[in-house]
Amino acid sequence: GKYGPHFIWPSNEIGHKVTLSGADIDLPTEKPVVLETINDSPKIFYVHNFMSENEADQLIANAQAESNPYKLRKSTTGHKSWTEGGEESFNNKRTSDNAFDIDSEVSKRIKRRAFSLLRLPEYSEGMADGIQVLRYNQRQAYVPHEDYFEYRTSDDHNWDPRIGGTNRFATVFLYLSDVEEGGQTVFPMVERPADGIGRGTGGGADDGSGNVEVAADGE
Repeated sequence: GKYGPHFIWPSNEIGHKVTLSGADIDLPTEKPVVLETINDSPKIFYVHNFMSENEADQLIANAQAESNPYKLRKSTTGHKSWTEGGEESFNNKRTSDNAFDIDSEVSKRIKRRAFSLLRLPEYSEGMADGIQVLRYNQRQAYVPHEDYFEYRTSDDHNWDPRIGGTNRFATVFLYLSDVEEGGQTVFPMVERPADGIGRGTGGGADDGSGNVEVAADGE
């Protein structure tokens, strides 16, 4: 692209923390945003104070609002949106409900913040998915999968960034609620040593495909 290779946060070592100030990113709480390494390959970071409780509540409300044409419904898979014929792309590997918050003020604010977090040079709506809001009830799940698309996914789009195409660069998880037990995000290619801290070598390919995973909260 015109900007050349893109900066990716170095993982350094497990537990390494980088503090971002208001000069780097907008601060939704009174606390600085802190990027903490929890795995080095694939790169997984835990982001403290990324959003406020009020923002989480707004996303949940928007996902269920009758005025939202993409309100909560049975989840689908594939690269086509509900308005492009993907509304019936059901798969028994994904059993949750999901909604999209495409253009509310809170969703745009959070997407801009994610661009700042990832050090993308400028915000572009065309480079961002709508925020997906997922609801997992008991015994619902999405089996292991990649968030990026294989280069030969379809002929209607160039999925290969190496030759001018576009694909998913990073995934930002926003945990909007918590439960006393159950519910988890699993990275099956991460090796688990005896101390339980992931230092795996699985994940993205040498050509840059794959994802930087960012788990964010509003604590």
